[in-house]
Amino acid sequence: MMRPIVTWLLAVAICGIASVASAGPATDAVKAANTSVSTLLKKKAKAATVTEAVRGFLDLDLLGQRALVDHWGTLSPAQKSEYLALLRELIEASYLQGVKKNLQFEVVYDGEAPGEGGTVRVSTTVKTTRKGRPAAVPIAYVLSNASGTYKAFDVVTDGVG
Repeated sequence: MMRPIVTWLLAVAICGIASVASAGPATDAVKAANTSVSTLLKKKAKAATVTEAVRGFLDLDLLGQRALVDHWGTLSPAQKSEYLALLRELIEASYLQGVKKNLQFEVVYDGEAPGEGGTVRVSTTVKTTRKGRPAAVPIAYVLSNASGTYKAFDVVTDGVG
C-alpha cells in the first residue's frame, strides 16, 4: 500500500510544473516542493540532498502517527522512534528508486480545498504515458499548517492514502 503512494509522490516531485487553478498557500507549498526537487534532479544532485528536500515537505512523523492511529498510544517511546526511523528509511529508499527511473510527467494543479481539522487538500493530475498510451492520474496531497509551514502528511492516489 505504501509503495504506490511513494511511487506517485516521486513521480510528481520529478516532473515539471504545469498550470495552477484555485491556487492558495497550500498549493504554493506543493508547487515549491515539486520545483525544488525537480531542480535538484536536473542538476543531478546527490541523493542525500534530494532526500533532504523531500523531508522538508513531507511530515513523515505525522504520517506515521496517523497510520498507526489506533495503536500509537500503546507504543513505548523507543518503539515509536524505531517505527518512524524504519518508515522514513522505507519511504526514502522507495523515493531514490523512483528518482533513478527519471520518469517524465506533467503536473496540473487542480486546486485546493479545506479539509478536516484545519487541513488543506491540494488536488493535482499527473499526466504521463503508460505503455505508449496517455494517462492522467489524480493525486491529492493532504497538508497541515504546522508553525506557519504547510507540510504534506498524506498523499492520496486511487482513493487510497
